[in-house]
Amino acid sequence: MTSFWGLTRNPLDSLSMMLSRGCLNKFSMTAFGIKFTVKLDVFIKDSTRGRGGLVENIDISNITMKDIAAEAILFDMYYAAKDPVPLAGEKREPPKVETLPVDETTPVFRKISVRNVVCVGAEKAIFVLGLPEMNVKDIVMQDMVLQAKQGLDMTEGSNITFKNVELITEDTNPVLSVHNSQNITFYHIGYTKSADVLLGISGDKSKGIKLINTNAGAAKKKATFEYGASSKSLEEK
Repeated sequence: MTSFWGLTRNPLDSLSMMLSRGCLNKFSMTAFGIKFTVKLDVFIKDSTRGRGGLVENIDISNITMKDIAAEAILFDMYYAAKDPVPLAGEKREPPKVETLPVDETTPVFRKISVRNVVCVGAEKAIFVLGLPEMNVKDIVMQDMVLQAKQGLDMTEGSNITFKNVELITEDTNPVLSVHNSQNITFYHIGYTKSADVLLGISGDKSKGIKLINTNAGAAKKKATFEYGASSKSLEEK
């Protein structure tokens, strides 16, 4: 048995969950206004503008994954459309994204808990991509150990908490990328020793980002601020 911050699991080396977008279609097909509480063994979530629907009050726990081809944990409101973020390995300025009016076709992801997750091998640990007019919001991710090439990539998220999360990544520039997101809390975050940058904050909408009970000194640089982001957006405790 292996224990991380009180999370205990069996080392299931033979387990391989090759997840891809659309694996669980009842989450991606939100046009009928799905509203429910569930507990699942595997998890991936996406939707897109124009399909609408409300997805909330979801509790996901006790997951072990290995050799995930893409993202281990995914919230993507641009599914089936062209993502307005760089591809893996691509470096470019974040584009300006049009803000549309909120109506019945606007998807909503909120009040979701993800906990007790172990992933050994993925392209990206966590990917969150909301809309300017409707962020992915009110999410709690806690007690997780994720090994991947890249760590967190978040755009247009709000009121999201990461607690007791360890990210073991190859790419550490940065470990945590936050763009145009508000009220994001990182509590007791573990990461690869001597990481280049722990936290990359970008976008003039980014604010209320908290780094709590985390050893930022283990990284070569604590934080960077780009594309309109201010150092005032980050609070360390």
